Amino acid sequence: LALALALEPGAGGERARAAVWYRYAAEQALDADDPRAVLERVARGLACGAAGEERAQLLLLSAYAHDWLADTLATETAAIDAMDAAAEGSTIWLRAAAEVTVASARQQNVGLVSSIARHLLRLAHGEDRSAYVIALAHTAAELLVAGRRDRALGGGDRLAVAAERDQRADGRGRAR
Repeated sequence: LALALALEPGAGGERARAAVWYRYAAEQALDADDPRAVLERVARGLACGAAGEERAQLLLLSAYAHDWLADTLATETAAIDAMDAAAEGSTIWLRAAAEVTVASARQQNVGLVSSIARHLLRLAHGEDRSAYVIALAHTAAELLVAGRRDRALGGGDRLAVAAERDQRADGRGRAR
């Protein structure tokens, strides 16, 4: 349905509106386990002039599709582009940071993983705590695997603090 609406000549009367429908169509293709269709729909959405967070979401979908196709360099590139297009600390930015981390680690680019880790640690936690914790966990794990325990421990400390805050907020962290 989303693809049909994107292809409709009067899809809201604007190319930007069509880009939104192409994103929806790409999400549907992702849910249907069809990474090639994701890439085709993302390309069409980007060709419609998607900007800002919409562009970032399309690029992140592209990163996911490239990852499914085992194209690590394209995954990293699309995820970096998504980070550049998204607002720093936004959910999309944090998810893209996690993708960059994993793709970079696969290429043994520990410098980029370390850079992402430092950047994450400078953020308070971003707009989405779970996306922040996931991105931080990816960077800490990849740095540990790479033998950079010194860099990973800062992320591990931040993870422990975030988990403790979440437990207190949920009422599970009460003294026993």
